[in-house]
Amino acid sequence: MKFKITIKAPDDFYDGIGEAIEESFKGTTFFNNEEAESAWDARRKSLNDAIKPWVKYGEYVTIEFDTVAKTATVLPR
Repeated sequence: MKFKITIKAPDDFYDGIGEAIEESFKGTTFFNNEEAESAWDARRKSLNDAIKPWVKYGEYVTIEFDTVAKTATVLPR
């Protein structure tokens, strides 16, 4: 049996991307706070753009479950 569920997670995608950015900058040094903020903002925009094919409005995702094949697939928006 196949069925779809749409999940609304307004903070989860924002927080998850923030954690990924934080992890990616570990050990990186910047000249000043302005440079760090600029890099942070650029990376956030890049990651937000990367997940757009699957995440609508930055908070909705639809997953299709197939109980026969025992799979779960994130569907394009």
